[in-house]
Amino acid sequence: MDVDRLLPEVDILPAVLADHDARIPQATLERAWAEVAAATGDEALGIHAAQQTEEGAFEVLDYALYFSSTLRDALDRMARFYRLLADVAAIEVVPDGDATHVRRLVGGTRPEGQDFYFALLCLRLRAGCGRDIRPREVCFEHAPHARTELADFFGCPIRFGCPQSDLVLETADLTLAVQTAKPRLAALLDRYAEELLERLPSTSSYVDHVRRAVAHVIGRGPPTLEAVAREMHASARTVQRRLAEAGTTYQGLVDEMRRELALRFIQSDELPIAHIACLLGFQDESSFRRSFRKWTGQSPTQARKSWRPLHAHLARPARRHPRH
Repeated sequence: MDVDRLLPEVDILPAVLADHDARIPQATLERAWAEVAAATGDEALGIHAAQQTEEGAFEVLDYALYFSSTLRDALDRMARFYRLLADVAAIEVVPDGDATHVRRLVGGTRPEGQDFYFALLCLRLRAGCGRDIRPREVCFEHAPHARTELADFFGCPIRFGCPQSDLVLETADLTLAVQTAKPRLAALLDRYAEELLERLPSTSSYVDHVRRAVAHVIGRGPPTLEAVAREMHASARTVQRRLAEAGTTYQGLVDEMRRELALRFIQSDELPIAHIACLLGFQDESSFRRSFRKWTGQSPTQARKSWRPLHAHLARPARRHPRH
């Protein structure tokens, strides 16, 4: 692609890319993914971008992984220092018996970005141990696309339209040694990374913490205030008070998240309406249908039909007109 032509389209100055301390807004990154996806027509763009990302491209974080002792050490460092790369894509590593989950705590990113993140992580793990690490399964928030490419790359079942993106690894694989391990150098890089983190401005608000807790709870059932408060190790009264101080309410926050997810899920013909209702923590399909009509003025079925021609239009690369 003509990168010099692309950058003005997404409002990125070349000088910004040359500044190692500059941080590009998430909305700008989303536009960049969208522009490249539309121009190339490449559904597997995220995988292909990951395959072309050289080791060391992410500097201190890449080297911290490179010198870790085991794959588990590498994952822990990624979760600990990921904010060096992005303010919004917080992650957590959750052991669960013989499986370990790597979850993205903040959703809503472009499908290409979700694919890129997990593809790059797998590539780094495979390079670290010198083996073809294959996840147990990969769960994506986005609607189905690039099915064959994703299945071939990850070598495991792929699920779409999930409440949050989740890479499920075999816990046993994470005990594998990193071939380039240098524990003392890794410890030195840890201290340097901590210093870099301290220089970054704080961006996480209490509302963000509640949203993450809701994302955890909503996949297990109705996201009640009590259930979310337990997830946050706080009282329901404290959660309500802190949200009120931030100018919002708990129910308003849940409705907003459900609406965002519903509009995303409804775009996939392969997700039955009843399944979407379950994913969003509604007690039954009729409750979801009433809420959806309140949010959009349409039934889920009407919205799905009206979305199809719009999606077909947006999927075509936009025709470029010369600028004067």
